[in-house]
Amino acid sequence: MGIGGNESFMLFSVIGITNLAGRFIFGAIGHHPLTDEVLLYICTFIISGAVTLAVPLLTQYGALLAYSATFGFFSASYGVLLPGMICEFLGASELASGLGAILPFCALGTMLGGPVAGFLYDSLHSYSWSFIVGGGVIVTSAISIIVPFWRKKHLKVVMGVTKNNPDNHHEIESNIIPTPMDNCEGDILDYEMEESDNLLKIDGHFVPTVVDV
Repeated sequence: MGIGGNESFMLFSVIGITNLAGRFIFGAIGHHPLTDEVLLYICTFIISGAVTLAVPLLTQYGALLAYSATFGFFSASYGVLLPGMICEFLGASELASGLGAILPFCALGTMLGGPVAGFLYDSLHSYSWSFIVGGGVIVTSAISIIVPFWRKKHLKVVMGVTKNNPDNHHEIESNIIPTPMDNCEGDILDYEMEESDNLLKIDGHFVPTVVDV
């Protein structure tokens, strides 16, 4: 693209400055009670991947500056939102285990990213595919979280658990009557459940409980 060394250094500086600003901003947003950290994480990563996919279309230095600022800002969510996202899926007690499971894959991506990008350039004589593959991986990683995020969200709605009342599920579990299985015959137990007796109403939703036999 004919960009000189000083201009290239400026692009890296813009990424670093906006990334630092993004960490403070996303840290503040992520800790707000109304913020869903997982959804915010997904959106920021999709944006980061999408702008990276568009790099081969950028031909002006100003456009590259805009990309550097956008990528640096939105990619900052990774460092500040990841611990909260792990707690959302696994619970705070499993934060260390979750980080221990994720960080090796992060290290693997860091080690393989440069060699793979170099291999693509040597094979295709263009950096375009390096950005396309890199952006595609970022978008795919964000999309892969959508299904478990939706299932977790649906479960929390059914159980009446909110960010402001995360311990509500313990109250629900305490209202479930354990069923003695010693006196039960057959593999399938049929229960006739009445709303007034065997349905627990939580935030407008009826959740079935197991009745004593």
